[in-house]
Amino acid sequence: MTTSSIPPKVQERSTRLGYRPDLDGLRAISCLIVLVHHSHVVPGWPPSITWVTRFQGWIGVDVFFVLSGFLITSLLVEEEEKYGRIHLLNFYIRREFRIVPAYYVAIAIYGLFTLSSLGAPYIVEFHSQWLPWLLYLGKSASAAETGLLDHAWSLRIEQRFYLVWPVIFFFLTRSKPKRLFILALMLVALLPWNGSLIAIERMRDYYGLFEGCIVALLMKRSIHSPFLERQFSRIPTELLLLPVGAAFASIFLDRTCVLLFSFTIALFIFSLGMRDSVVKTVLGWKPLVWLGQRSYSFYLLHMVFLRIIVGLVRPKDTLGSVSVILATTAITALASGVVYVAVEEPMRKLGRRLTISRNGDSLNFSKAPSEGVIGWRGKKSVIQEEDVAGLPLHAEPAQRRTLSSQPEKDVPREELGGV
Repeated sequence: MTTSSIPPKVQERSTRLGYRPDLDGLRAISCLIVLVHHSHVVPGWPPSITWVTRFQGWIGVDVFFVLSGFLITSLLVEEEEKYGRIHLLNFYIRREFRIVPAYYVAIAIYGLFTLSSLGAPYIVEFHSQWLPWLLYLGKSASAAETGLLDHAWSLRIEQRFYLVWPVIFFFLTRSKPKRLFILALMLVALLPWNGSLIAIERMRDYYGLFEGCIVALLMKRSIHSPFLERQFSRIPTELLLLPVGAAFASIFLDRTCVLLFSFTIALFIFSLGMRDSVVKTVLGWKPLVWLGQRSYSFYLLHMVFLRIIVGLVRPKDTLGSVSVILATTAITALASGVVYVAVEEPMRKLGRRLTISRNGDSLNFSKAPSEGVIGWRGKKSVIQEEDVAGLPLHAEPAQRRTLSSQPEKDVPREELGGV
C-alpha cells in the first residue's frame, strides 16, 4: 500500500505512539462520571435523577478498563519489539510502585476519617475491612458500593490483570497474529452466553481490558491489515461518537449492552490514534489533561471527601446536591494533586530507578540504545531508557533524561495505571 492512500494528518500521527493527552482527557471524563455515579449517597436528589446517576457508573469504570488494557499492552509490545523480550520482574516492580503507595495512603486517609465525628459510623467497617483492603480482597463489583472503599474492587481486577496478562500473552506465543486470535477466543469465552446479569457484572471488567489489548495490537503495523488502515483513516472520529452514544443508551434498556459499550469505546480509542480531530482537541484541553494525570488519586479519594462534604452541608434539595458534587470535585482534585506530587511521582521515580539498575546488565542500558520499530507505520525511532523502565505518561519533558536526540514528543510514556 502506498503512503498516498492515507491522509497526511493520519500519516503523521500513525508513525509513533508517543504521549497522547487525549487519553488523559478521556480518563478525566470517566473519573467525573464515576463521581456522579457515587452521588447517590447525596441526599436531596429526586428519585429519577438518583437512578440515572447510579447507572452512569458502569460506563466510567468500563472506559478505565479499556484504557488500561490498551496502554499496558502498548508498552509491553514496544519493549518486546525493541529488546526481543519482556523483563517480567521489572514490569511487576513498575506496576507495584505505581499502584500500591497511593492506594495505601488512601486507606490511611480513610482510617483517619473514621476517627472524626463524621466518620464515626464507618469505624466498625474500617476495622473489619482494612486488612482485606490492603490485600486487594475487598467487595466485588456487584456490591452496592455504600461503604468507604468499596469502589476499590476495580483495583483488584487490575492487579490480577497485571499479574497474569504478561505471562499468558507474551510467553505462550511470539506470533502477533496468534496473539490476536487468542484474545478473540478469550472475548468469546467471556461472553455471558446464558444472559445472566450476574455473569455480565463479573466478566465485563476483563472484557474491557481484553478489548483494550486488541486495540493496542491493531495499532501495530505487523498485525493489522491495509484494508483496516484505509477504512479507519476515512472515518471521522466524530462519527464514532454515534455508536458510542447508541451503545450507552441501549444500556438503559438492557444491561448486557455494557459489553457493546466497551467495544465502541475501544473503536473510539483506535480512531483517536489514527488522525487529528475536533474530539481529540477537546480531550486534549489542559484542565482535562491535568485531572486525567491525577485521576488515580482522584478515584481513590473522592468518596471520603464526598461523605465529609455531605456531612457538613446536609443538602435538602437538588441545588444543594449539585453544590455538594461541585465542591467534592474541586476539593478532591486539590487533594489528588497533593498525593500526586508527594506520593505518586516520588514512588514512580523510585521504581524506575530500581528497574534501570536491574536493566543495566540484562538490556544494556549503559550503552546507547539501538533503533527499533515504534508505531504501526513502521517508522524508525528510539526508545529511551525511561520508557522501558517506567516513564509516566504525564511526566514533564524536563523530568526525563534523554539518551538520544529524539524529539520529546515522540517518546512513548508509561500508562497511568491503577484504575
